[in-house]
Amino acid sequence: PTISFNVPRGYDVLMPYLEKDEQLRDNFFKNLDMLFYAAAALPPALWAKLEELSIKARGDRVPMISSWGSTETAPAAATVHWLIEKAGVIGVPLPGTEIKLAPSGTKMELRVRGANVTPGYWRRPELNDEAFDEEGFFKMGDAGKLEDPDDPAKGLVFDGRTAENFKLMSGTWVHAGELRLKAIDAGWPVVADAVLTGHDREEIGLLIFPNAAGCASLVKDGGAAAGTDCAAGGARGAEGGLEETQRREQRQQPPLRLCADHGRAALDRRQRDHRQGLREPARRARQPPGSGGEDLCRRRSRCDRDSVIEIA
Repeated sequence: PTISFNVPRGYDVLMPYLEKDEQLRDNFFKNLDMLFYAAAALPPALWAKLEELSIKARGDRVPMISSWGSTETAPAAATVHWLIEKAGVIGVPLPGTEIKLAPSGTKMELRVRGANVTPGYWRRPELNDEAFDEEGFFKMGDAGKLEDPDDPAKGLVFDGRTAENFKLMSGTWVHAGELRLKAIDAGWPVVADAVLTGHDREEIGLLIFPNAAGCASLVKDGGAAAGTDCAAGGARGAEGGLEETQRREQRQQPPLRLCADHGRAALDRRQRDHRQGLREPARRARQPPGSGGEDLCRRRSRCDRDSVIEIA
Protein backbone atom coordinates (compact mmCIF):
# COMPACT_ATOMS: atom_id res chain seq x y z
CA PRO A 1 0.00 0.00 0.00
CA THR A 2 0.96 3.67 -0.44
CA ILE A 3 -1.51 4.93 2.18
CA SER A 4 -2.82 3.05 5.19
CA PHE A 5 -6.13 4.17 6.73
CA ASN A 6 -7.10 2.51 10.00
CA VAL A 7 -8.38 2.97 13.52
CA PRO A 8 -5.88 2.53 16.38
CA ARG A 9 -7.32 -0.86 17.26
CA GLY A 10 -6.70 -2.00 13.69
CA TYR A 11 -2.99 -1.17 13.95
CA ASP A 12 -2.91 -2.84 17.36
CA VAL A 13 -4.30 -6.09 15.92
CA LEU A 14 -1.85 -5.94 13.00
CA MET A 15 1.20 -5.27 15.19
CA PRO A 16 2.05 -8.86 16.32
CA TYR A 17 2.09 -10.05 12.69
CA LEU A 18 4.31 -7.17 11.57
CA GLU A 19 6.73 -7.92 14.40
CA LYS A 20 6.84 -11.65 13.69
CA ASP A 21 7.03 -11.64 9.88
CA GLU A 22 9.85 -9.54 8.38
CA GLN A 23 8.63 -10.00 4.83
CA LEU A 24 5.14 -8.82 5.75
CA ARG A 25 6.64 -5.88 7.64
CA ASP A 26 8.87 -4.84 4.74
CA ASN A 27 6.09 -5.20 2.17
CA PHE A 28 3.73 -3.18 4.33
CA PHE A 29 6.08 -0.24 4.93
CA LYS A 30 8.26 -0.04 1.84
CA ASN A 31 5.88 1.98 -0.39
CA LEU A 32 3.92 3.79 2.30
CA ASP A 33 3.64 7.55 1.95
CA MET A 34 1.45 7.98 5.00
CA LEU A 35 -0.11 6.20 7.97
CA PHE A 36 -3.50 7.67 8.88
CA TYR A 37 -5.50 6.98 12.02
CA ALA A 38 -8.73 8.42 13.43
CA ALA A 39 -11.91 7.53 15.37
CA ALA A 40 -10.03 6.95 18.63
CA ALA A 41 -6.85 7.95 20.46
CA LEU A 42 -3.64 6.17 19.47
CA PRO A 43 -1.63 5.01 22.52
CA PRO A 44 1.91 6.48 22.54
CA ALA A 45 3.46 3.01 22.86
CA LEU A 46 1.72 1.90 19.66
CA TRP A 47 2.90 5.08 17.89
CA ALA A 48 6.48 4.33 18.97
CA LYS A 49 6.26 0.71 17.82
CA LEU A 50 4.95 1.73 14.38
CA GLU A 51 7.85 4.15 14.02
CA GLU A 52 10.32 1.46 15.13
CA LEU A 53 9.04 -1.05 12.58
CA SER A 54 9.04 1.58 9.84
CA ILE A 55 12.70 2.39 10.50
CA LYS A 56 13.60 -1.31 10.46
CA ALA A 57 11.78 -1.84 7.17
CA ARG A 58 12.89 1.23 5.20
CA GLY A 59 15.40 3.22 7.25
CA ASP A 60 13.09 6.11 8.16
CA ARG A 61 9.75 6.68 9.80
CA VAL A 62 6.57 6.88 7.75
CA PRO A 63 4.66 10.14 8.36
CA MET A 64 1.64 9.59 10.60
CA ILE A 65 -1.30 11.97 10.50
CA SER A 66 -4.77 12.13 11.97
CA SER A 67 -8.13 13.83 11.74
CA TRP A 68 -11.05 14.51 14.05
CA GLY A 69 -14.80 14.84 13.78
CA SER A 70 -17.99 12.83 14.08
CA THR A 71 -20.90 11.52 12.03
CA GLU A 72 -22.63 14.85 12.67
CA THR A 73 -19.73 16.75 11.08
CA ALA A 74 -19.73 14.57 7.94
CA PRO A 75 -17.29 13.30 9.31
CA ALA A 76 -14.18 15.53 9.55
CA ALA A 77 -13.95 18.92 11.28
CA ALA A 78 -10.19 19.16 11.80
CA THR A 79 -7.23 17.50 10.12
CA VAL A 80 -3.45 17.33 10.26
CA HIS A 81 -1.63 18.38 7.08
CA TRP A 82 1.94 18.52 8.40
CA LEU A 83 4.40 16.18 10.11
CA ILE A 84 3.58 15.64 13.77
CA GLU A 85 5.88 14.16 16.36
CA LYS A 86 3.41 12.47 18.70
CA ALA A 87 -0.06 10.97 18.93
CA GLY A 88 -3.00 13.08 20.03
CA VAL A 89 -2.65 16.07 17.68
CA ILE A 90 -5.88 16.35 15.67
CA GLY A 91 -4.95 19.31 13.48
CA VAL A 92 -6.64 22.60 12.60
CA PRO A 93 -10.18 23.30 11.33
CA LEU A 94 -10.97 22.42 7.74
CA PRO A 95 -11.63 25.43 5.46
CA GLY A 96 -15.11 26.78 6.14
CA THR A 97 -15.28 25.11 9.55
CA GLU A 98 -15.09 26.83 12.92
CA ILE A 99 -14.10 25.17 16.18
CA LYS A 100 -14.82 26.81 19.50
CA LEU A 101 -13.31 25.74 22.82
CA ALA A 102 -15.86 26.35 25.57
CA PRO A 103 -15.26 25.77 29.29
CA SER A 104 -16.73 22.55 30.65
CA GLY A 105 -15.68 21.79 34.20
CA THR A 106 -11.90 21.70 34.27
CA LYS A 107 -11.59 21.16 30.52
CA MET A 108 -12.46 22.90 27.27
CA GLU A 109 -15.18 21.31 25.12
CA LEU A 110 -14.73 21.30 21.35
CA ARG A 111 -17.71 22.71 19.48
CA VAL A 112 -18.10 22.87 15.69
CA ARG A 113 -19.98 25.11 13.27
CA GLY A 114 -19.91 24.97 9.46
CA ALA A 115 -21.59 23.77 6.29
CA ASN A 116 -20.43 20.23 7.06
CA VAL A 117 -22.37 20.09 10.34
CA THR A 118 -25.80 18.46 10.41
CA PRO A 119 -28.73 20.87 10.79
CA GLY A 120 -30.18 18.53 13.39
CA TYR A 121 -31.49 15.08 14.22
CA TRP A 122 -34.44 13.89 12.14
CA ARG A 123 -37.70 14.07 14.06
CA ARG A 124 -35.84 14.52 17.36
CA PRO A 125 -36.24 18.21 18.27
CA GLU A 126 -35.53 17.48 21.92
CA LEU A 127 -32.05 16.28 20.97
CA ASN A 128 -31.40 19.36 18.85
CA ASP A 129 -32.04 21.67 21.80
CA GLU A 130 -29.24 19.97 23.72
CA ALA A 131 -26.90 19.39 20.78
CA PHE A 132 -26.30 23.03 19.79
CA ASP A 133 -25.30 26.07 21.80
CA GLU A 134 -26.69 29.60 21.48
CA GLU A 135 -24.36 30.44 18.61
CA GLY A 136 -25.23 27.35 16.59
CA PHE A 137 -22.10 25.35 17.44
CA PHE A 138 -22.56 21.59 17.68
CA LYS A 139 -21.45 20.36 21.11
CA MET A 140 -19.17 17.38 20.44
CA GLY A 141 -18.63 16.24 24.02
CA ASP A 142 -14.90 15.91 23.25
CA ALA A 143 -12.36 18.01 25.11
CA GLY A 144 -9.40 19.68 23.45
CA LYS A 145 -6.58 22.13 23.98
CA LEU A 146 -3.99 23.91 21.89
CA GLU A 147 -0.71 22.06 21.33
CA ASP A 148 1.04 25.40 21.76
CA PRO A 149 -1.03 28.27 23.26
CA ASP A 150 1.34 30.74 21.61
CA ASP A 151 1.08 29.14 18.15
CA PRO A 152 -2.44 27.94 17.18
CA ALA A 153 -1.13 26.79 13.79
CA LYS A 154 0.39 23.77 15.61
CA GLY A 155 -3.14 22.51 16.05
CA LEU A 156 -5.45 21.09 18.63
CA VAL A 157 -4.78 18.13 20.91
CA PHE A 158 -7.52 15.67 21.85
CA ASP A 159 -8.04 15.82 25.62
CA GLY A 160 -10.58 13.08 26.31
CA ARG A 161 -14.34 13.31 26.73
CA THR A 162 -16.06 15.87 28.91
CA ALA A 163 -19.08 13.68 29.61
CA GLU A 164 -17.16 10.68 30.98
CA ASN A 165 -15.33 12.40 33.84
CA PHE A 166 -16.45 11.60 37.37
CA LYS A 167 -15.60 12.33 41.00
CA LEU A 168 -14.36 10.06 43.76
CA MET A 169 -15.80 10.28 47.26
CA SER A 170 -12.88 12.53 48.14
CA GLY A 171 -14.08 15.09 45.60
CA THR A 172 -11.15 14.39 43.26
CA TRP A 173 -12.03 14.62 39.57
CA VAL A 174 -11.06 11.60 37.45
CA HIS A 175 -10.45 12.39 33.78
CA ALA A 176 -11.52 8.98 32.52
CA GLY A 177 -10.52 9.29 28.87
CA GLU A 178 -7.02 10.51 29.64
CA LEU A 179 -6.46 7.94 32.38
CA ARG A 180 -7.83 5.10 30.23
CA LEU A 181 -5.36 5.92 27.46
CA LYS A 182 -2.45 6.05 29.92
CA ALA A 183 -3.47 2.71 31.43
CA ILE A 184 -3.59 1.09 27.98
CA ASP A 185 -0.23 2.64 27.11
CA ALA A 186 1.35 1.45 30.38
CA GLY A 187 0.04 -2.09 29.86
CA TRP A 188 0.78 -2.37 26.14
CA PRO A 189 0.94 -4.90 24.45
CA VAL A 190 -1.03 -7.05 26.88
CA VAL A 191 -3.85 -4.53 27.46
CA ALA A 192 -6.20 -4.08 24.51
CA ASP A 193 -8.68 -1.83 26.30
CA ALA A 194 -9.79 -0.76 29.74
CA VAL A 195 -12.93 0.52 31.45
CA LEU A 196 -12.63 2.82 34.46
CA THR A 197 -14.83 2.56 37.54
CA GLY A 198 -14.99 4.50 40.77
CA HIS A 199 -17.80 7.04 40.49
CA ASP A 200 -18.67 8.15 44.05
CA ARG A 201 -16.33 5.48 45.44
CA GLU A 202 -13.10 5.72 47.40
CA GLU A 203 -10.75 4.55 44.66
CA ILE A 204 -10.42 3.98 40.93
CA GLY A 205 -10.87 0.54 39.41
CA LEU A 206 -9.97 -0.83 35.99
CA LEU A 207 -11.64 -3.60 34.03
CA ILE A 208 -8.92 -4.86 31.68
CA PHE A 209 -9.57 -6.42 28.27
CA PRO A 210 -6.42 -8.43 27.40
CA ASN A 211 -4.76 -8.56 24.01
CA ALA A 212 -4.30 -12.28 23.36
CA ALA A 213 -1.57 -11.80 20.76
CA GLY A 214 0.29 -9.40 23.01
CA CYS A 215 0.06 -11.82 25.92
CA ALA A 216 1.36 -14.68 23.79
CA SER A 217 4.34 -12.57 22.73
CA LEU A 218 5.46 -12.39 26.37
CA VAL A 219 5.22 -16.15 26.96
CA LYS A 220 8.17 -18.21 25.71
CA ASP A 221 6.19 -21.24 24.63
CA GLY A 222 3.13 -19.19 23.61
CA GLY A 223 0.99 -21.84 25.30
CA ALA A 224 -1.85 -22.01 27.76
CA ALA A 225 0.00 -19.92 30.33
CA ALA A 226 -0.57 -16.86 28.17
CA GLY A 227 -3.94 -16.14 29.74
CA THR A 228 -2.57 -16.15 33.29
CA ASP A 229 0.49 -14.08 32.43
CA CYS A 230 -1.70 -11.66 30.49
CA ALA A 231 -3.91 -10.98 33.47
CA ALA A 232 -0.87 -10.37 35.67
CA GLY A 233 0.77 -8.17 33.07
CA GLY A 234 -2.43 -6.18 32.60
CA ALA A 235 -2.70 -5.57 36.34
CA ARG A 236 0.90 -4.34 36.53
CA GLY A 237 0.30 -2.05 33.57
CA ALA A 238 -2.86 -0.67 35.14
CA GLU A 239 -0.96 0.20 38.32
CA GLY A 240 1.47 2.24 36.26
CA GLY A 241 -1.37 4.10 34.59
CA LEU A 242 -3.08 4.88 37.89
CA GLU A 243 0.03 6.63 39.18
CA GLU A 244 -0.69 9.40 36.67
CA THR A 245 -3.86 10.45 38.54
CA GLN A 246 -3.65 13.85 40.21
CA ARG A 247 -5.89 16.58 41.51
CA ARG A 248 -6.80 19.37 39.09
CA GLU A 249 -7.80 22.81 40.17
CA GLN A 250 -11.26 23.96 39.06
CA ARG A 251 -11.09 27.08 36.93
CA GLN A 252 -13.03 28.85 34.22
CA GLN A 253 -11.39 30.20 31.09
CA PRO A 254 -12.67 32.51 28.35
CA PRO A 255 -13.70 30.67 25.16
CA LEU A 256 -11.25 30.27 22.31
CA ARG A 257 -12.27 30.20 18.67
CA LEU A 258 -10.38 28.65 15.77
CA CYS A 259 -11.22 28.96 12.11
CA ALA A 260 -9.47 28.12 8.86
CA ASP A 261 -9.01 30.57 5.99
CA HIS A 262 -7.51 28.74 2.98
CA GLY A 263 -5.12 26.80 5.20
CA ARG A 264 -4.44 29.62 7.67
CA ALA A 265 -5.32 29.13 11.30
CA ALA A 266 -6.64 32.08 13.23
CA LEU A 267 -7.36 32.43 16.92
CA ASP A 268 -9.74 34.83 18.56
CA ARG A 269 -9.47 34.97 22.33
CA ARG A 270 -12.73 36.60 23.20
CA GLN A 271 -12.34 38.79 26.26
CA ARG A 272 -15.77 38.73 27.84
CA ASP A 273 -17.13 39.54 31.25
CA HIS A 274 -17.51 36.26 33.11
CA ARG A 275 -20.80 37.36 34.59
CA GLN A 276 -22.29 37.90 31.11
CA GLY A 277 -20.36 35.42 28.97
CA LEU A 278 -20.14 32.38 31.22
CA ARG A 279 -22.88 30.58 33.09
CA GLU A 280 -22.65 27.27 34.85
CA PRO A 281 -26.18 26.05 35.70
CA ALA A 282 -25.37 22.43 35.01
CA ARG A 283 -21.55 22.53 34.95
CA ARG A 284 -21.85 23.57 31.28
CA ALA A 285 -20.56 27.04 30.55
CA ARG A 286 -22.61 28.88 27.95
CA GLN A 287 -22.01 31.99 25.96
CA PRO A 288 -24.99 34.25 25.09
CA PRO A 289 -25.22 35.69 21.59
CA GLY A 290 -24.24 39.29 21.04
CA SER A 291 -22.14 39.55 24.18
CA GLY A 292 -19.22 41.22 22.48
CA GLY A 293 -16.29 40.35 20.23
CA GLU A 294 -16.18 39.73 16.49
CA ASP A 295 -16.09 36.42 14.73
CA LEU A 296 -12.86 36.18 12.78
CA CYS A 297 -14.57 34.06 10.16
CA ARG A 298 -16.88 37.00 9.42
CA ARG A 299 -14.07 39.51 9.00
CA ARG A 300 -11.47 37.57 7.05
CA SER A 301 -11.01 40.51 4.73
CA ARG A 302 -9.36 42.34 7.64
CA CYS A 303 -6.92 39.52 8.38
CA ASP A 304 -3.30 39.99 7.45
CA ARG A 305 -3.05 37.32 4.75
CA ASP A 306 0.74 37.47 4.84
CA SER A 307 0.80 36.10 8.38
CA VAL A 308 -0.11 32.56 9.31
CA ILE A 309 -1.65 33.39 12.69
CA GLU A 310 -3.73 36.28 13.89
CA ILE A 311 -4.29 36.86 17.61
CA ALA A 312 -7.02 39.38 18.28
